[in-house]
Amino acid sequence: MAQSRKGSRGYALRSGECQRSDGRYSYSYTDKDHNRQVVYATDLISLRKKEQQIRRDLEDGLDPRRAERITVNQVYDEYISQKYDLKPTTKVNYIYTYDHFIRETFGKRRLIDVKYTDVKKFYYSLITEKGLSPATVDNVHTQLHPAFAMAVRVGLIRTNPASGVLGEICRCLKASGKSLSSDCRKRKYCIS
Repeated sequence: MAQSRKGSRGYALRSGECQRSDGRYSYSYTDKDHNRQVVYATDLISLRKKEQQIRRDLEDGLDPRRAERITVNQVYDEYISQKYDLKPTTKVNYIYTYDHFIRETFGKRRLIDVKYTDVKKFYYSLITEKGLSPATVDNVHTQLHPAFAMAVRVGLIRTNPASGVLGEICRCLKASGKSLSSDCRKRKYCIS
């Protein structure tokens, strides 16, 4: 019978795992581009959590290494560069809206760190702190939502963090009695 490899504390090491001379554990794997990658952890439990996340991402076709490095700005720039069917003035307006309201604040976040609640807080901050109308926030949403949708299709993130956010904000504004723009009322997001 083959003898299993064990770490310094007597735990059996799985395939791809090893304990380094400094006491840290490492796990090596091959990413979807067939490049060798290594992750490190100070203990075996945290290493196995990382292993589990890596396996899940690889099975779902995601690229976690790229998603950790890319920002919302980079995703948007990639998205807008692929929009060939827009009129030039529309494209200029989209870029202006993004640059004016998103690029210097929310756009600098790493893509993998953006969650539904972060998008919701950002939209609320635009309304409450900057005093923007819901119609302007709708324009901002028109820029972010499809960019995140492209990131989902490309395999950078699992779900679109902007999905459903504007609808919840419209419902909250309507419930609080604040005026909604006719643009926001026409949208399917709002409950009449």
